[in-house]
Amino acid sequence: MFRVGVLTTSRADWGLIRPLVKCVHDDPETELCLFVTGSHLAPSFGLTISDIDFPISERFDILYDSDSELAVAASAGNAIDMCVRALARQNPGVLVVLGDRSETLACCMAARMLRVPIAHISGGEVTAGSLDDSWRHCITKLASLHFTYCEEYSKRVMQLGEFPDKVFNVGFIALDGLKKRKWLGRRYGQFVVAWHPNTLTDRLEQQKEVHLLLDALEKRDETIYFASANADGGGRWINEAFKKVCENRHNWHFLDMNREQFLERCRASDALIGNSSAGIYEMPAIGVPTINVGDRQKGRLMALSVIECNIKGIRWALRLLFKETFQQWVRNDYPLKYMGKGAARKIHEIIKAKLNEGLSVRKEFYDYGTD
Repeated sequence: MFRVGVLTTSRADWGLIRPLVKCVHDDPETELCLFVTGSHLAPSFGLTISDIDFPISERFDILYDSDSELAVAASAGNAIDMCVRALARQNPGVLVVLGDRSETLACCMAARMLRVPIAHISGGEVTAGSLDDSWRHCITKLASLHFTYCEEYSKRVMQLGEFPDKVFNVGFIALDGLKKRKWLGRRYGQFVVAWHPNTLTDRLEQQKEVHLLLDALEKRDETIYFASANADGGGRWINEAFKKVCENRHNWHFLDMNREQFLERCRASDALIGNSSAGIYEMPAIGVPTINVGDRQKGRLMALSVIECNIKGIRWALRLLFKETFQQWVRNDYPLKYMGKGAARKIHEIIKAKLNEGLSVRKEFYDYGTD
């Protein structure tokens, strides 16, 4: 039996990686070793460990109760220390990670030092407006196996020097279990806002953007639901700002939603507004338009149902949203068809096969384009 470690650091990655966790847990040939850390254990971010419905092998609290960049950096240091100890206790044959968080990178460094092979999901993407762009590529260089969402992303992983036989285009894991809903151009009368800190800008600029966002929505008649921000520097300030403004508006609500609640709220909405990756991936898959604001997701493949604008262009985007021409573009569009379903099962089977072959941390550099 193979011990398969899986790391989850937040509600966001748990919603994506859960189908794979289920595959590992239900397979008699693999033993699940689940590591839980990050904002899952923070009361200020909803204590989302309660959303996890599988046995937890290790939980370690790394976050400081602060919004500063210093606290975020120190939390990454905590992650290395605590993850080393957790990995030593559990001794998995592989550690599966998803995404591009700084604490995920820290845990990958711990795994690499202990010679635990890493399987990375979602490498090869570009998000030019976020520090996570660097973390993602660093994780790629630490990982032994790579599971990407499309061929373009696989190509980028190989451009980083990873051998083609270690790179697998499995499709988008978040599509597992999602049901598509066609957007019929109806006005549902509500929006969901998902806004995270822009980590490449200073704190004053981040706060200015939040105020401009709220100003753009001020005169809207629709009901607006604000989802909580992530645990990046500035995330707590954003949540408190949203909570405060919602106290004075009968049709504005701050909700600390888990993934399923978030998706159900979005399904009943005219659009998701903000800078979250959910607007780029999940929303097109369930037929909900996105108003993607700013550069945080710049570089990712965008669907026709995604309206891109800067912070001062939100009012323009809201006008475009309800125009018949835009409705015609997105009504029958399924832009993620190149990111097929079944990713979790594919990842699980590939990991088992590689463990059976003797997965190693030994790596060489692949010179892309020279063969």
